[in-house]
Amino acid sequence: MFIRHRAPAGADPAALERAVDEEIDRLADGGVTEDALEGARAQIRRDWHDRLAHPAGRADELCAQEAYFGDASRCDRHLAGVLDVGAAEVGAAAADLLGPAHRAVLTYEPARAPA
Repeated sequence: MFIRHRAPAGADPAALERAVDEEIDRLADGGVTEDALEGARAQIRRDWHDRLAHPAGRADELCAQEAYFGDASRCDRHLAGVLDVGAAEVGAAAADLLGPAHRAVLTYEPARAPA
């Protein structure tokens, strides 16, 4: 899992990192609303159906289910399992997977023109 963001020119990378940390803390404390969860579910559902609508996407997903779980037929059940995730589970995952102990932060800055 990764979080990617682009800062506007001149922004302080440390301040941006603090803002991301605050959002992760809010999620970990159960800060996801049912409305936000429903919006995410709609997006996930749309993305899933879009991926499976194309033969290459369907093949990729079948191969991934077989490789990761040893069962390509899991493809038929995958979406239902993802849509079953609730607000408490989102908070627990944020606390477990997105905390400072589980991350690496990379900051890319544009090269400065030679003087």
